[in-house]
Amino acid sequence: GSTPVGYLVGRCWGLDIRKLGSGNVGATNVKRTCGQKAGYLTLVLDILKGFVAVTLLANLYGTVQGLEDGANISAFFGLAAILGHCYSPFLNFRGGKGVATSIGVFIVLCPAATVVAVFVYLAVRKYSGFVSLGSLSAALALPLANYFLFPSADPSVFWVSALIALLIVVRHKDNIRRLI
Repeated sequence: GSTPVGYLVGRCWGLDIRKLGSGNVGATNVKRTCGQKAGYLTLVLDILKGFVAVTLLANLYGTVQGLEDGANISAFFGLAAILGHCYSPFLNFRGGKGVATSIGVFIVLCPAATVVAVFVYLAVRKYSGFVSLGSLSAALALPLANYFLFPSADPSVFWVSALIALLIVVRHKDNIRRLI
């Protein structure tokens, strides 16, 4: 999760994304400063980071340890990928806001709740015009959808989604100030 995809994509475009736009290494800033192709490439690769962490590493760990593929292990690896994205050691513990990597993680852990969160994002972004407001709304919708619409889901997935929602809100503090 700590591979700074947005930074690397920006470098491929000959730019240091940390010194442009919002200074964030996420897909939104890459798209705004390097163009749509670079932004969508960053988005897809950031989503894949979360997806791979949950599927590949959790299955490998479960196989090595002789454990069943449980949601607890998957949730742990997903959390690690998101934290790595937000606090990359390759960028002096700075990074993105965790939204795209969270999509990759939760599309595996709780796909239906993730679809709800993506629809919330799309609706809020369309009607408000703000990517950050859509991201914040989706982050808050994910644990709520997981809890209320799918109460039989593994509790570790709910708690990780709630923790990540809180992290995403904290990572968006500057955006929240601007929105207010």
